[in-house]
Amino acid sequence: MASAALARPETFRIGRGLSESFAIIGRNLPLCGLLVFIFDVLPSAAFSLGSLALHEERVSEASSQIKILGLAEAVSHLALAGMLQIAVASMVMADTKRRRPTLRDCIAAAGRWMVSGTAVWLMANAALLTSWAIYWRAAVNYFQSPGHIHLPLANWILTAGAVAAAIPGLALGARWFVAAPVLERERQGILKSLGRSRDLTKGSRWSLVMFWLLTFGVLFWMTTISRHWMLPFGVSFRVLFNPLANVADSFVKAVVMAVSYVELLRIKEGGAVEDVAEIFS
Repeated sequence: MASAALARPETFRIGRGLSESFAIIGRNLPLCGLLVFIFDVLPSAAFSLGSLALHEERVSEASSQIKILGLAEAVSHLALAGMLQIAVASMVMADTKRRRPTLRDCIAAAGRWMVSGTAVWLMANAALLTSWAIYWRAAVNYFQSPGHIHLPLANWILTAGAVAAAIPGLALGARWFVAAPVLERERQGILKSLGRSRDLTKGSRWSLVMFWLLTFGVLFWMTTISRHWMLPFGVSFRVLFNPLANVADSFVKAVVMAVSYVELLRIKEGGAVEDVAEIFS
């Protein structure tokens, strides 16, 4: 027992988490593609076609049809984002237990926790998104102002503002970083999942923030290079590529969260995912 405790890692290891995340995606690439298609590409295409049909009928932007379609798209985007996180968590847990994850199991898990998964996704991401939205709104207003002066000091102020705006969101985001995997695996409900995530991430939150930022940096670098590859194929290919790149970012983030949960279980409790599943089943 003592040797097992000494053998497990004492802190969250970013390199291990990053390599394991991309390894899981590589082992389950067809399933990953199907999940992205079902929870993002297909719904987005359906709403785009609906919007295009209304515009072809010359429906006014202020009409109730346009407003209802926009509201339905916003609500479905939130629900599908939460469901995608749960489906990805199910895939990662199965892979971690050396079982082959199936589309049926992932869809079933997403459907079972649709409402709770959406609520957890909102709470885990709202603070970060809100803090950045406030900052960028202020920055846009500054640069669009006809009387603004281009000074190095202004750029430093905006940079400091970005950091200040991001810190509260990053702190809460790290606190609830693994709430969605906890919800799917331990089946504790919304508030208990958030509390469990708080306990698991304690002592490793800045490592998780760095892990997320590093993952974002890798994806940004890969996306930037890939956009240059699209240039010979024309603008239409780049228009199609940009939404797919955004989808890949959200999907990889979901994988990173689930992998972080598994790693934190090993660090905090020295247990495996199947042990936790037995306790809470």
